[in-house]
Amino acid sequence: MDHTQRTDDKRFRTIATWVDTYAEHVLRYAFLYTNSMEQAERLTVRSFAQTYRRMDISHVYLTDKNAVFGGVVTACRSDEFQITQNKPAPGASNDDAEVRADTSAVPSQELKAGTCSGDALHIADRIRRLPADLRIPLLLATVAGLDLADITRILLLPRRVVQSRLRSAVVEIDPAMAEQAPKQVQLSDLMSVYDRLSECTADLRVSEALYSRIRKIVAATIQEMKAERRHRGPRWLTYAAVLTGLASLLAVDVGVRGILPPRTAAPTAASVSGTLTGLPSALAGLPVSTDAQFKLTSLPEASSLDHVVLTGSGMYLPKLEESVDAWPSIQVRYLTYADKGQDFTTVTKAPVAAIDMVPPIVRSTGKGTGASADWKVVGWRFDVTGHWAVASVNWMSDQSRATVGQLYLLYLPTGQSNLVKTFGSSTATGSAQIFVSAVGDGRVIIQRAVTNSLTQPPGESTVHSGTSAKSGTGNRNGTGGRSNGGTSSSLSSGQSVVGLPVEVYQLSGTEPLHALGTPTQVPAPFGLMQDPSVFSSGIMFMGIAGQPSDANAPNTTWYLMSWNGDLTRFVGPPVDGQAHYALAGNTADFWWAETTPNQGVGTTVYTKWQVLMSPLTGDTAAQSPALNLAQPVAWFGGYGNHVAWIQDTQKQLQLVVASVK
Repeated sequence: MDHTQRTDDKRFRTIATWVDTYAEHVLRYAFLYTNSMEQAERLTVRSFAQTYRRMDISHVYLTDKNAVFGGVVTACRSDEFQITQNKPAPGASNDDAEVRADTSAVPSQELKAGTCSGDALHIADRIRRLPADLRIPLLLATVAGLDLADITRILLLPRRVVQSRLRSAVVEIDPAMAEQAPKQVQLSDLMSVYDRLSECTADLRVSEALYSRIRKIVAATIQEMKAERRHRGPRWLTYAAVLTGLASLLAVDVGVRGILPPRTAAPTAASVSGTLTGLPSALAGLPVSTDAQFKLTSLPEASSLDHVVLTGSGMYLPKLEESVDAWPSIQVRYLTYADKGQDFTTVTKAPVAAIDMVPPIVRSTGKGTGASADWKVVGWRFDVTGHWAVASVNWMSDQSRATVGQLYLLYLPTGQSNLVKTFGSSTATGSAQIFVSAVGDGRVIIQRAVTNSLTQPPGESTVHSGTSAKSGTGNRNGTGGRSNGGTSSSLSSGQSVVGLPVEVYQLSGTEPLHALGTPTQVPAPFGLMQDPSVFSSGIMFMGIAGQPSDANAPNTTWYLMSWNGDLTRFVGPPVDGQAHYALAGNTADFWWAETTPNQGVGTTVYTKWQVLMSPLTGDTAAQSPALNLAQPVAWFGGYGNHVAWIQDTQKQLQLVVASVK
């Protein structure tokens, strides 16, 4: 029996257990959602079919019940059950719409003939009239008995949005109760709604016929998914087709270039930067070409640039938004280099999307679960590769001092984002865990590790933050302020680290929840990578966590691990405690960059930094002298094969963005 067959068998046994356990709960939900027994049975059957289809992401919901009702919500949102909007379908006549409107305005005959009182009938009818986006969270809270944390995870909505929808639903159902309730509706208040409806669903039972229908539809869904897999065929066929297409395009391109006269090369950005922008020329001295220059009327706050992401055509400017009445979110804006020369503060930065975060779920030994309000964001990182953005967020509990790491994916073309990975324990118990992550070249890499300590100091139970940011320097591909992993500075005296294999995820598709797929593993017997960065040729990292360095060595040792696990050593920057950056040139050469506080006496009120760059060479080769930026700068950051700095020349502050040659 192959791996695929074993997985299918395991999923079938799981869904069979879920049907036996939750079918009655789903039927009651469906009955109040549709107000019709016939529709309720159809919705129940369809819900379990959808649950099976979503089995590969069931771990996201934390509990079996949540996974089942995740399938219920998916089924409710399908066109088949959008029956309360009273809008004509495409091609339908107005008469048809009027018939549907008249039908939905009257409670079904099944409810009338049941044991429901007049009050229950009235509430059931009002629930039936609610828009789906209000009806779904209301029934999840009442019939399914889920708490706010579970509902937000199922609906992928912030807590404040769910609270608002629940209150709106209460206002529609019982305005008198809404006037007495506080602004933020409590789930205990909503239970009174279900208590008044319970008589309508008390006698509902799942018949053997319905059980049989569910099992048949699930079995049909299994066969349908197997047929889809067979239709797609082996993955190598897809890759072969793509490579064939690329080869064809390349052949056409070569043919066209062969018959067209050569074009005169356009001037480089570096040669025209001063002419087009009206700003003083960018500082020289580094092996870079200027992409854009932006005027600055004053020095921006370091926090506004510390998370900037530089690309070939523009920069992403993420910002952490925190509020007392809402969960944190990362607001993302984009500034194109086409606007070069304009004032950086006032130039239009197009809004891209917002990543709404979900605090860690606290599971106590008592009844209930929930997202505790005492969780705070203590570090975060934002990366972009291709059409994807990846946010790595570290949380800490003020009460337990536990730390939890989360990974969010954002598909930039649609603005859709989701929580896809959680690391650590929200209870500060168990073995100490560490993880590092990095993003680049269409990949997300994650390495986990455990320490050998038997006891855990407060605040270091799970996820360890990186080194603190150095004022005035960026934190991209460098040691300044990384928030998504552990370093040797995170470890207590006497602790050692056991690194696990590196998980390599290739981003694909357009749906964040499915984009990671199944990882490939690269063995890492050396230990835990320190400050990794991802490039096309592999993973560059700035040492090994917990490994003692040679006290007599003047330079650090950096490593490049290829995608098949081969390790190459490089002579890194000096051992001087400064912030360092791993950069790649256009010819696939690697560089290190360093920012050092300027020792000269300046007239400005802010610190200036001297910037050095040098190519990375093998550990047996002699390093050439480092290159210097012509003057100290107010800020510097590096990302992939791009760098940026703030210079003050000819009494003009400006932000310069450049590409490594």
